Amino acid sequence: MFAYGLAGCVGKRMGFLDTENRRGSLYADILPDGDRFMALDMTAPFHPRKYVEAIAEFEKAGIDTLVIDSISHEWEGQGGCSDIALYGDYTDAQFSDGTWCAKEAKRAQWQVAKRENQKFVNALLQSKMNIVVCLRAKEKSKVEQDGGVSSLGIQPICEKNFSFEATTLLLMQDEGSSQKVLRCPSALRPYLGRADDYITVQDGLAVREWLQGGTPMTALDRLRAQLLTSAGEAREALWKSLTKDQKKTLTDDGTVARLKGETV
Repeated sequence: MFAYGLAGCVGKRMGFLDTENRRGSLYADILPDGDRFMALDMTAPFHPRKYVEAIAEFEKAGIDTLVIDSISHEWEGQGGCSDIALYGDYTDAQFSDGTWCAKEAKRAQWQVAKRENQKFVNALLQSKMNIVVCLRAKEKSKVEQDGGVSSLGIQPICEKNFSFEATTLLLMQDEGSSQKVLRCPSALRPYLGRADDYITVQDGLAVREWLQGGTPMTALDRLRAQLLTSAGEAREALWKSLTKDQKKTLTDDGTVARLKGETV
């Protein structure tokens, strides 16, 4: 219902990209007064490119607010980044009895996988829509030098740097009735940073009003923010994807100098 408020309580402005076997269809009648939202079901392979294409389709349809449930499939799902790294791009693969398999054995291609993931992240950041993404999470641990095992807590299933791209980051608990606030701008704390109680339509409306009151980010602003919050191969891939003019602008305005001497 938060997304409904974020869309100004107009169903036709709201989209839902469903990777959870049409789970979103169970809520088709949840909006008041019989209002309806646009839904698109995605099935395997969950290649980043399919997410990019779906985002473009929602934008073309005039959607204002998009919910993606979930993007974890893009990283660990069948045909997603992990499979690309192990078997190659799905364009070099085929389905056989529901099993994703490569035409020929290939060595790990993490650079290819991360490049495709970066294209997906770029599509999210440069979209004109308000986008709410859902992530699966699981308990993770690490083996210490002494052989012991320590818990890293509950971690989202996604590329490790993805969380830095989010304006607000919440860990939903108790079926959504409480949240662990991981990141939230001070201006949104009254709506998304309460920790207890459900997030409501009214909260969505309040966030929409806040967004409309700010100065819209340009595509260059988004690229600048993404460069400053990414690292390693992801940053290098993003820098290489920029045009000559974009690189010059980001150099002249001091962005490159702010990268603390790291190679881009």
